[in-house]
Amino acid sequence: MSRLQFLTHLLSHPTPAGIVELLGIGVVGLACLYLLTKLSPTWQISLALCAEAFSGFWKLMGVELPLDRLLVVTGLGTLLLGGIGLYSGRRVKVRWFHLLLLVVATYGVCSAIGAGTITTSLGFYALLDRLGLIPFLLFALSPHLFGTKHQRNVLLVVIIVFGAYLGLTALAEEARFNALVLPHYILNDSIGITTGRVRGPYANAEADGMIMTLGAIGAGIGLTEWRARWSRVGCWLVIIVCAIGVFLTLTRAVWIGAAAGLVVASVVDTRVRRRVLALLVIGSLGVVAALLIPEVRTRVLDRVNTTSSIWDRLNMYSAGFRVLAEHPVFGIGWVNFPQYSLLAMRQAAGYPITAVGLEIHDVFLARLVDFGLVGGSLTILALVWIILCGCRRVSPELESWRVGFLTYSAMFVSVAAFAPLAAPEPTLAFWLLAGIATRDQFSVPRHALLPAEGSWEREAGPDVGVAIGAYS
Repeated sequence: MSRLQFLTHLLSHPTPAGIVELLGIGVVGLACLYLLTKLSPTWQISLALCAEAFSGFWKLMGVELPLDRLLVVTGLGTLLLGGIGLYSGRRVKVRWFHLLLLVVATYGVCSAIGAGTITTSLGFYALLDRLGLIPFLLFALSPHLFGTKHQRNVLLVVIIVFGAYLGLTALAEEARFNALVLPHYILNDSIGITTGRVRGPYANAEADGMIMTLGAIGAGIGLTEWRARWSRVGCWLVIIVCAIGVFLTLTRAVWIGAAAGLVVASVVDTRVRRRVLALLVIGSLGVVAALLIPEVRTRVLDRVNTTSSIWDRLNMYSAGFRVLAEHPVFGIGWVNFPQYSLLAMRQAAGYPITAVGLEIHDVFLARLVDFGLVGGSLTILALVWIILCGCRRVSPELESWRVGFLTYSAMFVSVAAFAPLAAPEPTLAFWLLAGIATRDQFSVPRHALLPAEGSWEREAGPDVGVAIGAYS
C-alpha cells in the first residue's frame, strides 16, 4: 500500500528526483520481467514460495521491488497467457470444494470492506497471504504447475535447497557466526518479533521452524524419489540441520508441531516407520549436542519455564470469546481484533492483563472472531476438508507427496492453534502441498474428463461444472 501511496503522491506532485526514481524502478522491473519470462511457470512459483521468506524485508536488502509478488504475477501470467493447454497435460474439474474456497475468499473480501481494513496494509496483505487469496488460486492451478514428476522435482529441489539454507542459517545464528547470517537484518533485534531466538529471514521463530520442517519433509520425499547416492546423502544432511534448527527456534508450538508431524508420518507410511528410530536418534543426538552448550541450555530452560507467553494467550483467548459472544453471526470484521482487544480484556485473578493490541494467537479462534460463526465455520471447514482429501488413496507417484502433505498439515494445525501465522510462506506451502497431494481428486488427464473404471483417481465431491483449463 505504501508503494501505491508513493506513486499517487508522485503523480500529483511530480519532482525530478521522484521521476528519476520511478524510471529506475520501471527499468529494473522490465528487466526482471524479461528474465522471469524465460523461466517456466513451475520454476517461478517454486522460487516465489521461497522468496516469500523475505516478504516485507526487500528494502532492507536494497531491493526496491517485492520479488515474491513479482514471481507470483509473472508465473501466473506466463501460465495463463502462454496457454494452459500448451503447458499442462491435465484438466482441472470444478468441484464443490473449489466453490467453498470461492465463498471463503468472497466472504473475507466483503468482511474487510465492511470493517474498513481492506485499505490498511495489514488487512490487504493478510487477505492475499493469510486468509489465502493467492494460496487458493495456486491450489486450484497446481495440477497445471506440478502435475508431472519433472515439475514436482523442480519444487522439491527448491524446497530442499532452501531448507538447507534455513538450517545452516539457524546454526550460524546460534553460534554467533554473524558473517554467515545472510541477509544481515536477521541480526537486528529491532526488526520483527521473537527476538533472542533463531528466527531466520522471517524475523519470526514460528515461520522459520515451520519452513525448516518443510525442508526436512522435502528431504524425506527426496529419499523416496531419488536413488543417486549423493542426493540421498544430501537429503539426510538437510534433515539433520533442519531438525537442529527446529529445536533452536525455542518455540514450543513448533516443537509440538514437529512431534505431531513425525507421529502422523509414522502412522500413514510404513517407510517412515522403518526410519523413525533413525530419525529419533538423529534428533536426540542433535538436541543433546545443543544442550551441552551452557548458553543454549539456559535459554531452553527459560523458554520452557516462561509464563508471560501463556498469560498473553489466556488474555487473548478470553477476550476473543467475549467478542465472539457479542458478535456471533458475522464477527467484527477482518483483522479487527486489535482495536477491540483492550475493551474486551478483563483482569484475571491469577495473571496480569497483557497482549493488548495484538492479534489472537490462534488462527481458528481469530477467524471465528473476525468472520463470526458463519464465515469462521466455512474457513475451518475448508481446512478440515482438504486435509481429509489428503487422507484418500492416490497414485503411487504421489504417495510420498501425500505423506508429506499430511505431515506438514500436522505442523500447520499445531502452530496455527498457538500463533497468528503472520508470515505468508507457511500458508502458501500448505496449499501448494495440498494441490499436489490431491491432484487426482481435482483434475484428470487431458484425454479424459472422467477417470477410468477401477482407476485410483477418486473424486473429492460431485462435479458441479465442466472441466476448465483447456484453452487449446
